[in-house]
Amino acid sequence: MIKTALSKAPDTAEAIADLARQLAGGSPSLVVLFFSSRHDGAAIAALASATWPQSRTIGCSTAGEIIAGEMTDGAVVAMAIDQAVADEVAVAVIDDLAKEGCVDTALAALGAMANGDPETHVGIVLIDGMSGKEEAVMERLGDLSDLRFIGGSAGDDLAFQATTVIAEGRAMHHAAVLAVLHVPAGFRIVKTQSFCRTGKTLTPTRVDPENRLVIEFDHQPASVAYMAAVGTETIEQAAGKFMSNPVGLMNGDDPYVRSPQAFDGQALKFYCAVTPGMDLELLESTDIVTDTGKALADANADGRVIGILNFNCILRTLELKAKDLTGDYARLFTVPMAGFSTYGEADIGHINQTATMIAFVG
Repeated sequence: MIKTALSKAPDTAEAIADLARQLAGGSPSLVVLFFSSRHDGAAIAALASATWPQSRTIGCSTAGEIIAGEMTDGAVVAMAIDQAVADEVAVAVIDDLAKEGCVDTALAALGAMANGDPETHVGIVLIDGMSGKEEAVMERLGDLSDLRFIGGSAGDDLAFQATTVIAEGRAMHHAAVLAVLHVPAGFRIVKTQSFCRTGKTLTPTRVDPENRLVIEFDHQPASVAYMAAVGTETIEQAAGKFMSNPVGLMNGDDPYVRSPQAFDGQALKFYCAVTPGMDLELLESTDIVTDTGKALADANADGRVIGILNFNCILRTLELKAKDLTGDYARLFTVPMAGFSTYGEADIGHINQTATMIAFVG
């Protein structure tokens, strides 16, 4: 059994009490909370741990909350995953993302769960969205574990000041939370992005990966190359194309999206790091609602999905808001779903303008 709940109560204690009433019944092994930064993260963490003392509790701050049927701002959403679905849950904290060996230490703390059967064990990763450490964490997780870690970068309602992750009563900044679930019935990963290929390629030839800057594409100033690719004459016009024309590292026809953030002089700053020599294809936006609906239908073709954790890029949310489609998107979900608008998504690596989801089956 999987239950989800939404509270719009502005008082944090009242919001957690409201969620507890809605989630009553069952024996959850894990409770996941996604909360607006208008709520105090330390209070959320302490109240969650006290409210569900028999459960592991994790979560993070958001740039918007999502539940089946509604996308919100300023609220708290929660998912309670019953022991019948996840009979074992291990949680570990990376409390300082700058510390050498921090991922290794966290995986060691997960014990044997970190080396479980990839068919019945799935990882969740929640990470400070202002840390700039997502690539390093995901790369190290891939080096050390065969499990699929899905998740997102915590938000702060577009303030871009400080984000919070919580675990087991603690609230932390510049940190990450890892959880591994043993789900005997299995799970499915949904990765969906709404773009098609254009046939145009941009290859970074000079980069500043630490600051997520591309200085040159194809030995030209990045601004010049991007303007030519999108067919604009000015930097201002090109900046208006960022949301509809990101670039993607292609895996066949499946893009792993890298989204431009801003021009920095003649350089182009991205929301995630770009590697020199990586052939990136210019992408063209399609229809988020249609594409997500198809991905969900494919994942649940046999009707076995019983709940979904959804990590949806804030850039997708902003596009849905601009097109007045948030309700249409939220209504695509016909099983219990909880999630949030992220500052980046996790699946194998750190990506943008994507929704990564864990679909639990029964």
